[in-house]
Order: sequence, then C-alpha cells, then structure tokens
Amino acid sequence: YWVNIEILYKVNIEILYWVNIQIIYWVNIEIIYGVNIEIIYKVNIEILYWLNIEII
Repeated sequence: YWVNIEILYKVNIEILYWVNIQIIYWVNIEIIYGVNIEIIYKVNIEILYWLNIEII
C-alpha cells in the first residue's frame, strides 16, 4: 500500500513537472517568437522605407 502511494506520488510529480515545463517552454517560445517577428518586421520596413526615400 505504501509502496504504491509513493510510486504514484513520484510519477505524478514527474508528470506534472514535465507537463508544466513543456507548457511554459512553448508559451514562452511563442511569445518571444511572435514579439520578435513583429519587431523585426516593423524595424525592417522602417529601414527600407527610409533607405528608399534617401535613394530617391
């Protein structure tokens, strides 16, 4: 009985830990990825826009 409880407890903690890490990891990557793409996109457009104006 005690052995089963300990095993279940350890397995549950490991699963919860792993699932939480996965969720946090993916959420963070999506946020960073989305924000970075928006920033890079806006900055690039502004640079290209100003370069074109200067060239013209």
